[in-house]
Amino acid sequence: MSYLIDRLTIHTRAEEERFVCTWRLGRKQGIVYVMVETDIAEKDVVAELSALHYLVEEVQLMGDNRSGTSLEITISNPTIAALQSGRSKKSHLYPFAVLLRTKFAEVPLKVEKDCGWVGEGASTRVRHLSVSEPLKLVLDVKGHGRVGVRQHGFDQFRARLNHVNVTDAWKEMQRVAKAGMWPIPNPERGSTRLYHADSHWVFVVGDDGYLITAYTEFNVEKHAQQAGDRPEFQ
Repeated sequence: MSYLIDRLTIHTRAEEERFVCTWRLGRKQGIVYVMVETDIAEKDVVAELSALHYLVEEVQLMGDNRSGTSLEITISNPTIAALQSGRSKKSHLYPFAVLLRTKFAEVPLKVEKDCGWVGEGASTRVRHLSVSEPLKLVLDVKGHGRVGVRQHGFDQFRARLNHVNVTDAWKEMQRVAKAGMWPIPNPERGSTRLYHADSHWVFVVGDDGYLITAYTEFNVEKHAQQAGDRPEFQ
């Protein structure tokens, strides 16, 4: 069985105080004008990473909650490929690469600086993005709300699944979140435990709203009962 592959291309160039990130997906093209409003080295890399994240997660250029299956991405800066693989020593850039370090960690990347493909049609789809901090990769947890996912939390979840491939790990995380989880506050530790009764998954979320770790436990429900009635998820 053959699968259609989405091929997303993004090219970045500097233009005075901003960066012009031009993208192509099939026959469609567009531009994201990015202003990097933080004092950081390699602003061009930050701009391209942020534009990519924005197009995938917020604009949903390839649909809602796109996984890394049947996807190839062409980028214009080799540093981005090094960040995805973990070979880069530029630690200040990793937070901006969260998409490529989590659910897109196994997506093939190609580096191409040529922009001869850019046509007049790109100017018909224009967006503007201001970046002062890394964009957030969000998990919508029924019964709790939005939870931020960083590489560490995702790696912890994946480790509990015996390091299955990234796509399967992300789909399982989504499945649990959409089914609904029972919040159990733990103020002493500055966190909240989210419990999924059927699978016994526990997500530990910090007060900053980010996933800290995940594990399975079979005796959490008694603590949840002490915290309040069990919600019924429809």
